[in-house]
Amino acid sequence: MSTPSDDVHKATRAAFIEKVGLQVESAGWMPRMSGRMLGLLLVAEHPVTQAEIREELLASVGAISSASRELIAKRLARRVGVPGSRHTAMELHPDAWRSLEEDGMRGVQDYSALARGALEEFPPDSTAARNLQRMRDYFAVVEERMQHVLRWLDDTAPRA
Repeated sequence: MSTPSDDVHKATRAAFIEKVGLQVESAGWMPRMSGRMLGLLLVAEHPVTQAEIREELLASVGAISSASRELIAKRLARRVGVPGSRHTAMELHPDAWRSLEEDGMRGVQDYSALARGALEEFPPDSTAARNLQRMRDYFAVVEERMQHVLRWLDDTAPRA
């Protein structure tokens, strides 16, 4: 039997899961179902099995399988064993936020390299060179800030 506070908790949890799904979809980062599954993993008190995920998200086996593969590939989730069972469960990857920052860092470094390489192709006093210098400088600042975030993640990581 559920209590009114259990019902509020379930509603709050469901609303959060949906918001994460909509957020990642609107940002073009991942499909909505992958976002919903990420939202579930963020609020789960323990690793969740595929059956539990399907039940909570009211999703098909195929949708959950695709979302699982995507979250694992992005290192946002990982599979773990269920003690006393042959089944596996999913949980938020302990390095999920570091993985995101590292992926972003690679993109920033790619843009920075693009700007630096293109700068050599244009006259130093051209509009193109000024624009490319600004691009190079912008991505240098972003990379520096991302390095700071990575150090913070390392310094504040839970100790096992």
